[in-house]
Amino acid sequence: MMMMPCLVFAAYVAAPIPVASWESLRAVIAAAKPAVAVSVQFSPAFTFNESDYGPPTPGKENPWEIGIADGRTVSINGGGHTLTGRGGDGRFLNITDAHVELTDLNFNSGGCIGDGGFIAVARSILKTSYVTFNQAAVWPSRGGAIWAEDSELSLGISTMFRGCSAGEGGALAAFNTTIDATDTVFIENSVDGAGDAPGGAMLLAGCNVTISRSTFSQGGCDGGGGAIVLGDCTATIDQTDFSENMAGGGSSGGALDITNSHVVVTGSTFTNNQASGGDMGLGGGAITVTGSQLTVRASNFTGNSASVNGGAIAEGPAESGCSEVHISGCFFDSNTARDAGNTGGAIFSGDGNVTVDGCMCRNNQPQNFGGNFTAKCSPY
Repeated sequence: MMMMPCLVFAAYVAAPIPVASWESLRAVIAAAKPAVAVSVQFSPAFTFNESDYGPPTPGKENPWEIGIADGRTVSINGGGHTLTGRGGDGRFLNITDAHVELTDLNFNSGGCIGDGGFIAVARSILKTSYVTFNQAAVWPSRGGAIWAEDSELSLGISTMFRGCSAGEGGALAAFNTTIDATDTVFIENSVDGAGDAPGGAMLLAGCNVTISRSTFSQGGCDGGGGAIVLGDCTATIDQTDFSENMAGGGSSGGALDITNSHVVVTGSTFTNNQASGGDMGLGGGAITVTGSQLTVRASNFTGNSASVNGGAIAEGPAESGCSEVHISGCFFDSNTARDAGNTGGAIFSGDGNVTVDGCMCRNNQPQNFGGNFTAKCSPY
């Protein structure tokens, strides 16, 4: 995993500056100095009309995109206003070498030809709270709402991603980035790419990830990870709900697809997630893990299913080495490896080292476990 650069910016010292239009916001940001943090408050009369702008000219910047760069520190309080774009005509913010905080703001109908339908972030810090990202699309690019690289993302209380889509990472695609998602909701995000299109809500590579008290629901993909793909990541997932996510199109991991990563899951629930990839996938209606270290504690798996092995969890071989999987104090109920001849209604182990201790299992079909591992599990 690559090391992320240290990001240091100015502290906020000034009273909020009221702005009444998108262009006045642009002017305030352009005038900001790197050594002085700027706080902006949208006034009650704030307006943004995408019809005031012509369509983007090929090869030129989107006419309403605002760049925040060169070490600037900007806090934007949207006052509950909504910014509505024109679908694929362009993103709103391009953040490079900057620190931006967004509060009480709604983004609607975004998208662009490129990565990050609402916001692109590079070598920067982005913090959000009470922010909604609704209906953005980039295809075949990455990050329907947000694309980030070499950055820090803090997705705070009441941040929601809904109905966003991309070629990879339906809501968010991030690379070599630190991510903290707390009290955050991802619902109905998807990827729609040709062939293998991973990460219904998130595609994360080389990231340090903390997810807590969050929700991932009704995500979908044609590649691995109906909710999240984790590749070469270190991740902690706590008190988070995954429900009705699906990986199809020959893929695995209805909720989580974990590769070459170190992941700890505690106190979380996985309900009615599916891996419907047929014989091409590894299975894992809730979780697929390859070449990784995975610890799952005190979590519930109910009604998850896979077309192949591992109705709830499937461990499979990887070129980089086999997995170490430790599952303890969990509850597995009514999980299914659906197709004839498959195994591990609750858990399937391939070539890795999988241990199960102090769990309760019931109604998993065709049986609780498949493959080779040590299980200490009580039928319930």
